[in-house]
Amino acid sequence: MRRTLCALLVVILVIGALPGTAAAASRTGGTVTVGPGETIDDDLEAVGGTVIVEGTVTGDLDATGGTVVIDGTVEGDVEAAAGTLDIGGTVGGDVEGAGGSVTVEEGAQIGGNLTTGAGSATVDGRIDGNVEIGAEE
Repeated sequence: MRRTLCALLVVILVIGALPGTAAAASRTGGTVTVGPGETIDDDLEAVGGTVIVEGTVTGDLDATGGTVVIDGTVEGDVEAAAGTLDIGGTVGGDVEGAGGSVTVEEGAQIGGNLTTGAGSATVDGRIDGNVEIGAEE
């Protein structure tokens, strides 16, 4: 019995240490893109000079970059830190963003709350939840 338990524990540890078993997809680079027609069936952690979502992320998006653009769909929540955060697509959950400039474009939709701190913030799209903005303009 003790040998079986020990063997099972070793198997669990080995499987947990294998690459690709992380809780979220991760992408880094100069420009990180989820292209039109592309679907990430998981959470996505993206770090790059520019992060662009034109396709679909079925989970949450955690993005850091000089520019973060969401023109596609994020079904979960978005946490973004960027010089420029531009949302022109659909976010199913909440958005927490910090940036020099934060824009929710006309036609964009956020299904939850928008919480942001920015040098300037513009909201022309639809926010289904509450909005908290700390901005100079």
